[in-house]
Amino acid sequence: MAGDSLEPLSPLAGASVPALRPYSVTGRLKGDPAAKLTLSEFGAKIGGSDLSGTITADLRTPVPAIDGAFKSSRLDVADFLVPGQPAEERGEPKSDGRVFPDAPLPLEGLKAVEAILEISIETLVAAMEAKNVEIGLHLKGGDLRVPPLKADVSGRMSRAPCA
Repeated sequence: MAGDSLEPLSPLAGASVPALRPYSVTGRLKGDPAAKLTLSEFGAKIGGSDLSGTITADLRTPVPAIDGAFKSSRLDVADFLVPGQPAEERGEPKSDGRVFPDAPLPLEGLKAVEAILEISIETLVAAMEAKNVEIGLHLKGGDLRVPPLKADVSGRMSRAPCA
């Protein structure tokens, strides 16, 4: 699947999808929707960013279990933002300077699935550039754990603990 914009996928997503940049997605889906599904040979590109890997969903238990491993040669946050669109138009509230809002976060959805996801990124571009980034996400029983982030910033390996 490929296109110049993700926006036409809004009806399929059931929500408004921003236009963003040209994209392409490939993959091979196998399995039984009532048991276990595997998306292998997954590849996605949007703008200059890429992501590839495999993800499996075990649907045989009341709480589905998802296991995935991904890699990216380049992931640029700018590829996922609508150019020139203010935060308010993207549906983001105007910043009051806080990292987290004072309203309670909707965390009930964390109990809907169990997951172990790992991603390795050769180059991550956000406010700065980081190399050899390793990120993990472990979700079980509504408890989200993020193992220490690993990244090479300015030629130094850094570990940032996250819990």
